[in-house]
Amino acid sequence: MTPQRERAVFVVLLLLHLLPLVLLPAFPSQDGASHVEAAFNWRHYTDPDYPLLREYYIRNPTPEPNLLGHLVLIVLLEVVPPVIAEKVMVAVLVILLPLGARYAIRAVAPGAAWLAVLVFPFVYAWPMHMGFFNFCWGLPLFFFVVGYWIRHRSALGLRQCIDIAALSLVLWSAHVVPLVAALAVVALWLAFERRGALRTAVAFAPAVLMLAAFFWRKQPVPSEAPPFGTLLWALVRLESLVSFHEAELVVSTLLVVLFAVLTAAALRAARASQERRPADALLFAAAVFTVLYFIAPRRLAGGAYVNERLALFPFFALLPWLAAREIPERLRRTAHAAGAALAVAALGLHLWTGRLIRDQVVELLSTAPQLESQRTLLPLAFAPQGWGLSKAGPRVKVFLHAASYLAAERDVVNLANYEGNYVHFPLIFRGEVNPFVHLAREQGLEGDPPCADIEAYEQATGKTIDYVLLWGMRRHMEDEPCTARLLEQLGRGYVATFTSEPRRLVRLYARRPDR
Repeated sequence: MTPQRERAVFVVLLLLHLLPLVLLPAFPSQDGASHVEAAFNWRHYTDPDYPLLREYYIRNPTPEPNLLGHLVLIVLLEVVPPVIAEKVMVAVLVILLPLGARYAIRAVAPGAAWLAVLVFPFVYAWPMHMGFFNFCWGLPLFFFVVGYWIRHRSALGLRQCIDIAALSLVLWSAHVVPLVAALAVVALWLAFERRGALRTAVAFAPAVLMLAAFFWRKQPVPSEAPPFGTLLWALVRLESLVSFHEAELVVSTLLVVLFAVLTAAALRAARASQERRPADALLFAAAVFTVLYFIAPRRLAGGAYVNERLALFPFFALLPWLAAREIPERLRRTAHAAGAALAVAALGLHLWTGRLIRDQVVELLSTAPQLESQRTLLPLAFAPQGWGLSKAGPRVKVFLHAASYLAAERDVVNLANYEGNYVHFPLIFRGEVNPFVHLAREQGLEGDPPCADIEAYEQATGKTIDYVLLWGMRRHMEDEPCTARLLEQLGRGYVATFTSEPRRLVRLYARRPDR
């Protein structure tokens, strides 16, 4: 395989993976719209023209390593509308992850850049479609930090130490899991190579201190690891790549098989050469990450889905390790073609899902002109997965927080903004008006179906709710107790002002002027 052909395939795949951002009206994710709204709120929090934000939110007083995506969105919101700002940021992530993997691979072996094709199926993985943007920023940064250290570890001068300190602090600002993974790789490599530890420790000291302070502040939350059998089955099928359809499992499982075949070939070559190399630390790191995946609790230091996140890193450690070992040319060509085919297949499945929900996203966004700025909005999703997708099927609920786009576009306070209920985000709800405490009932604002008591909230807080948006409610849902009470309260205090077309998925109610 010639370098020119490898680069051409790489560039074509990069361009193809930008197609969803061009063809779809918004990026389909569960939490992404909430991050856009949070960035908008953070940007305008001190603005005199947005006093309502200060009535409902307070600033988070402690620095959290969950900021980078919000900061990027704040910058983008200066020049483009909310939905476009999110698309631009996702486009940057789509480009950076393959580039980061390629950089780390070439730091180990410049001639092994072809392996970077194997990272493309990870681009639109489950974390991206969940909208875990800060974590997703951490993935390319993991590769860049590790790759930069590998390239310069033998000559760590002042400039290189400053570069590593800056890169690792940026990684800290994104997410702690990729930072811990990067530190583990570096520590294991040092243990194998047995030199350069002091300067490396100095370079990473600022990020390590910030990481230690973060864990020191966090209260332990009791949480157990999921059952071993469940975790094993999820890892064998690499379910962390699966977002919407079971068909995605075919691609993810075949990718695991491809990694297994390459690893077996590399191990055979290592046994034949009987040469121990510093890069073998990466194989040991992959084993360590696998063990951590099985023993880690579901929740840690305020974060959730720990196991699903850790599942990515055995594969990320294997990529540069494979670069250090000899792979037969025929297998290299086959693996490169298979990796490209799997990347295109995964992309095609995501585009298919986007086509299914495209019109529904347009229908939701059509609500924006009906909202007056500086008002409060309560959106309730009765079909968070969208119509046409089974409730049991998608792991990602695209419409659960999609009304956050409306909040950011129309300058309204979203009372179902889940970020305001968690202390690891920049702005959090004031305790006395927190909707997740005073408004939610029984199964909560994100339940199935959602449950809220509008009149009780207004009595408890003295605040009024200007708009209520019902997404995906159908007549057969109206007899459920929480829903029946909600409709009674809307009948007493609100008037229906808008119903979306053509599927009538949005029903918008405005508070009566005499209330």
